[in-house]
Amino acid sequence: MPPGTYKRLEPALIDHPVFGLLAAPADITLTLPVARTASGAALPSTPANSGFSKQFLRAGIEEMALIRGCRSALVNSIENNYPIQENWVESYRGWASTSLRLASVAASTDSDRSAVQLLSNELDNMKALSDKLLAERKMMHIVSSETLNDDPLNHNILTWARSLASMVVGGEFVDDASCR
Repeated sequence: MPPGTYKRLEPALIDHPVFGLLAAPADITLTLPVARTASGAALPSTPANSGFSKQFLRAGIEEMALIRGCRSALVNSIENNYPIQENWVESYRGWASTSLRLASVAASTDSDRSAVQLLSNELDNMKALSDKLLAERKMMHIVSSETLNDDPLNHNILTWARSLASMVVGGEFVDDASCR
């Protein structure tokens, strides 16, 4: 088939607003015009798997913001001696998990798919840190800001966030050894 031609081989049902469910024929061919320059030459197609897609960048930035927000809430609670509440930690986790799923669905390039794994690892680290802090609270241990600052999970979250942010600025996935 020439470029810009797509063929659907399987029958489909169409939910028409007036006529209800209609069976569409199995053999439909759709031919779209190929983009051309002013001289009439076909435009080169951009590689489908290079850099971050716009949809993934939006979803990935949202995910990074939610993880950063959760970490900030934890740090603020500890620095101000507020109790860490399981219900708001669970709310952040739910929002971040939903956002990660959206980022996963938006991933369409190799860079996107590689970054999804980093986002997933970042969320796992945030969950581990919040679990640790909630366990300390249940045992009535006081967690100081110095203890949090020395925590390797906290450092990993910050390092990964900086690495992901630099990838967003660069527009492409970079295999960063600090994120493994």
